[in-house]
Amino acid sequence: MLVKAGSSFTGSESGGAWRNGLTDLVGSPIEYVDTAGLVSTPVHYDPFGTVRPGSTAQLGIGYAGEFRDAAGLINLRARAYDPLLSRFVSRDTFGGLAAEPQTANPYSYALGNPLRYTDPSGHFVNNIVANPRAGLFGASFVNPWVAIGLGVYVSATGYDPIFNTTLSPGAR
Repeated sequence: MLVKAGSSFTGSESGGAWRNGLTDLVGSPIEYVDTAGLVSTPVHYDPFGTVRPGSTAQLGIGYAGEFRDAAGLINLRARAYDPLLSRFVSRDTFGGLAAEPQTANPYSYALGNPLRYTDPSGHFVNNIVANPRAGLFGASFVNPWVAIGLGVYVSATGYDPIFNTTLSPGAR
C-alpha cells in the first residue's frame, strides 16, 4: 500500500512493515526510515529526475513524488516523462502563452527549470518555491483563454484569486 499526501511521498507498507519516505524540496523520496528507525541507502536524483550513479531507485513513487514504471518513465497523468531525455515523450496539447515563451515547447518539462518548478499534470507547472506571481501556473486550465484572461486580471488589479493574495506594488 502506498500513501501520497499532496506532492510529497509519505510512506509505504511492504510485507507488514511500514516505511516513511524522507523527501527533498521537489517531493522525491531520498531515504526511507522503517518503524525500527533503520535508514535506507540514500537515492539521489539530478535536477531532471535521472538517478545519479551509485543510487538505486525503486519502482513506484520516485522523482517529484510521482510513480516510476519499469521502463523508467514517470507517469504525470496526462503524459509520460522520460528523465533520461529530460523531456516528455509526447506533445503537450496546450499551445502555450505568448507572455511565457518556454510554454510553447511541447516537450519541455517544468519550463526547462526543474529546480524551481514541477509538472505534476503534464500540462501546467507548479512552483516549488512560493511565489505570488505564480497564480497563472498554479492551476490547470482547460481553456487557454481562461489562463490569459486571468493573467491580464492579475496584472490589472494586483489580486491573485487562485492564491487569494494581493501582489505588492513592486511585483506588478
